Amino acid sequence: MRAADEDIIRQVMNGDRNAYALLVDRYKDRVFSLALGIVRNRELAEEIAQDAFVKAYSSLKKFRKEAGFSTWIYRITYNTAISELRKQKNKIRTVENVAEKLVSADTEETLEELEQKENEHQLMEQAINELVPEEKLI
Repeated sequence: MRAADEDIIRQVMNGDRNAYALLVDRYKDRVFSLALGIVRNRELAEEIAQDAFVKAYSSLKKFRKEAGFSTWIYRITYNTAISELRKQKNKIRTVENVAEKLVSADTEETLEELEQKENEHQLMEQAINELVPEEKLI
């Protein structure tokens, strides 16, 4: 007889770390399929699935039993996959920006100078992002 998700979660909350493996085994294929459907990359989908299960385990105390565990783990997987796509998109933008600067750069400007400017630009963006909204208004 298959144990209910709620019973397994209760066991995990009571200190049985091995019980979580039952949930992982139960949902791993569907979680992987969801991630793969979003990112369209097998290796990345595997990483996302693993991250989703780690996040779920770490946040199990926050799990509100209003919805099923399956709904919750799928939402975590979806959010993790979308977040990863955003990171990938930002990496592509950064590479495009560097390439664009290389093409349009003065011939006297060295690669090191371009990298320095890119680093300064990233530090500036990071500093701006850390400001509270009121401080950003200029």
